Amino acid sequence: MSTQPDSVIKEPSETGFTLIEVLMAMAIFAIGILAVGSMQIAAMNGGASARRSTDAATIAQDQIEKIIAGDYDDLAAPADAVVNGRYSLNWAVAEDDLNGDGNNDAKNVTVTVTWPDKGGDRSFNLDFTKVLNIKG
Repeated sequence: MSTQPDSVIKEPSETGFTLIEVLMAMAIFAIGILAVGSMQIAAMNGGASARRSTDAATIAQDQIEKIIAGDYDDLAAPADAVVNGRYSLNWAVAEDDLNGDGNNDAKNVTVTVTWPDKGGDRSFNLDFTKVLNIKG
């Protein structure tokens, strides 16, 4: 027979967390936070790339509007690219005979905006045709 009272023998407690459980939870939480941080960086880079593409499209559209407003006979390609901050603007002009009478009555214009980006230069092209206004 035991001489110790029953109140002296203690059972291990079933409440609370062990150190291993806490460390594992912290590791899983840290991996999740790193994944969210990585996704945030990718989203910021994608947003910046989209902004640069939108800026290039706006520059090209502005140049097309200037060309459209100008005189048909004065339309020619520039000798050198026009630099607009980090963007380089150039356009090419090709004459075309739309009605087949042997006279050039249209100019096909390709406006190209180029800018440096990760992995090399990127470019945006915008094409349009300016037709000679013949009054008759």
